[in-house]
Amino acid sequence: ISSPFALALRSATYLLVVPNRSTSIYTRLWCAYEAYLAYEWDRVILTASARPTEVVSTAVIVLLCVAIGALVGSVWSQWGAEFTFHAFPFTVYPLFFGSVFCCTCSGRSFCNLVGASWSARWLAMALVFPCRLEYVMRQADQHVVTTWRATEATSALILVLYFCTAEADRLQHKAVRHEAELLRKGFAGIDRADCTNFEDATRIRSEIGGRARKVDATVGQLIRAGMSTKRLRSAAESGVDLDQFAFIGYSFVLLMLAGDSFPDPLAFTAWENIISWTLVILNITLLVSTGIAWWFSSLDEKIFGALALQKVVLFVTRPFE
Repeated sequence: ISSPFALALRSATYLLVVPNRSTSIYTRLWCAYEAYLAYEWDRVILTASARPTEVVSTAVIVLLCVAIGALVGSVWSQWGAEFTFHAFPFTVYPLFFGSVFCCTCSGRSFCNLVGASWSARWLAMALVFPCRLEYVMRQADQHVVTTWRATEATSALILVLYFCTAEADRLQHKAVRHEAELLRKGFAGIDRADCTNFEDATRIRSEIGGRARKVDATVGQLIRAGMSTKRLRSAAESGVDLDQFAFIGYSFVLLMLAGDSFPDPLAFTAWENIISWTLVILNITLLVSTGIAWWFSSLDEKIFGALALQKVVLFVTRPFE
């Protein structure tokens, strides 16, 4: 307890664990002792993750898919566009749910890339086809055409941004899982951890005593969830699945903030518009209040709140029209 690390940890709030590329750091007894102290003093333990190595190549592929989709949409809008607009939601829904639920990394990547390209095609059609529509229907209400174009283009742009961000999330999730594998590599419990100094080993094992199993559970939770706190340890003991708990993607946050459309002035009467705008204002107020509460919450509460909002976005909001 008088070691420099222990003295530093007493005044710290977080313990950052940096995995070793060759073997788990918890095969070393001193590292296991640090985990024991963090457990005893209820410190928040976090796992560091390296920047994904495929960022540049993946960004080039994503931009290429978006460009191809936009080009195809520009050409496609010259014929049959009125039918493809109605069919688009039925084709993009499987890609959206595949991006969310696909169990394999390659499957998620396929859904994200095809979804980004398909949405870019829709965006190009939404921008080009109304120009033809205005030219052919000279007597049409120009406000109707303009509003329709804005609605379609906004929805398509949101989806393009979602799929691109979801691909970035996939890369980060892959890096997080790799760090977890490094922490797991060779770890068989702190009872089997090594220490080059016999006296240090004897003193550390004596101090840990019968709490070795608790420390092993803490390390196991850190490997599965990417972090460890007192409340997460209690949740894990109750049987809650915390796999990759600490990983938060940005794609759902983007979808939540941008997915709600404002009232369409053509779809409502004046009185219905007042009610609709009132609901929008209440929704924004609730969002701001939730953001303030989230800001002042603890780290595990912030992550739990973000994960809960992801479920709300998935099952309650309507990202597609």
